[in-house]
Amino acid sequence: HADGPPFINHLGLRHTHHGIPPAAYRYAGRALLQTLAETLGPAFTPDVEQAWQKLFDCLTSAMMSG
Repeated sequence: HADGPPFINHLGLRHTHHGIPPAAYRYAGRALLQTLAETLGPAFTPDVEQAWQKLFDCLTSAMMSG
């Protein structure tokens, strides 16, 4: 079933087609959070980190369900 918007589902299908394993999403999420922390510095508060983590989790969940 497809839980996300069509463009997110399509993005997930493209990742699957290119052989991106589900575990790679976890590494990408870590890299994203680290990059944000380095870029935003003190503005990257625990609340901001939590919001980004939730967004990334929702996005990857929708991509993998497509």
